[in-house]
Amino acid sequence: MPLSPSIDRPKTCIYTQTIVPLSTPTMNAATAYNKPQGCTWLRLRKATRRITQIYDLHLRDSGLKITQFSLLAAFKGGETFSMSELAARMVMDRTTLTRNLKPLVEAGWVVLGCGDDARCRDIAITPAGRQAFEAAMPAWQAAEREIRQLIGGDDVASLHHILDHTLGLLETH
Repeated sequence: MPLSPSIDRPKTCIYTQTIVPLSTPTMNAATAYNKPQGCTWLRLRKATRRITQIYDLHLRDSGLKITQFSLLAAFKGGETFSMSELAARMVMDRTTLTRNLKPLVEAGWVVLGCGDDARCRDIAITPAGRQAFEAAMPAWQAAEREIRQLIGGDDVASLHHILDHTLGLLETH
């Protein structure tokens, strides 16, 4: 049944995961770089999910997920952070950080303490957390090697550059 003349056609296709305009012009490789197609968030999330799966598979035997490993890695210099400092360093909100820290606290890998201000909580890695991190390092390195093999070393370096540049641009947002 045709659409009623009083109903406008949608400007985007709601049935595809890429959410592209219905009247997408044909692009060649030269213009594709300057005219992104589809949803940037969706592409980033899909790539992040795939890469997370690779890391989590390699880290499986360590008892850590990549999200937990990355939090432990933040303490590699032995620093103690406030909740706000660690959240800013990890580019996440405090609620997400609290949720992600919970299994690390339960495992005894990090401790939450009180700072000078009762409203602030300090976070520090424990010796057991440092040991868990160091034991998981070879698995993380294997995941890094697999990603470089799958994507290619030059493309991984380019991806790192683009992501670092993008994070810098979005810092003030």
